[in-house]
Amino acid sequence: MRDFEEIRDRTAEIVASYDERICAVSDIIEKSLKMLDESRHTSQTVQNQLKETLAKVESLRKKDFDALTTPILLHQEKREHEIKEFLDSFLKNQRELASQLKRVIQAGIFPKVPELEKALGETIQEAKEHLVSFCKEQTLIGEKMQSLLHKKEALTLKEFKEVLGVLQRELGFSEEEKTQAVARG
Repeated sequence: MRDFEEIRDRTAEIVASYDERICAVSDIIEKSLKMLDESRHTSQTVQNQLKETLAKVESLRKKDFDALTTPILLHQEKREHEIKEFLDSFLKNQRELASQLKRVIQAGIFPKVPELEKALGETIQEAKEHLVSFCKEQTLIGEKMQSLLHKKEALTLKEFKEVLGVLQRELGFSEEEKTQAVARG
């Protein structure tokens, strides 16, 4: 009788733990998608303002501005795509682990439960790390562009190109990507 109660209690703990993880997963995904939308909108607004400012102050053609910023934009699009793919994979993985956990509990294979709990925790931690990294990149890009925008009429083309170069270095552009960016600019 005591074993049955221990099993029941342990099962209840596992289910409660998994419910908490589901909430964490839901929050992560919700925040990520919201951040993606906000970041994209803010980035477009700032870029349009910078484009207008540089066209006015430095007589930079809008076409040339687009050529200079394309590598950063392509990087952002690539990262957004990677994050979306990761989240899809992450959700599939969570569903599979949940299914395994339920089967293990139903089959009474309780020694396997801690292993599955650990796997669930690891996938959530991996998701957090990916999203934190992505958020840092987006924040970095946003801050650099905002700092340029605050200079308004004092902004020079040289400063703009320097900031783009710094962004490329800090975002870890390959030498090939940097070369392509220079060829465009």
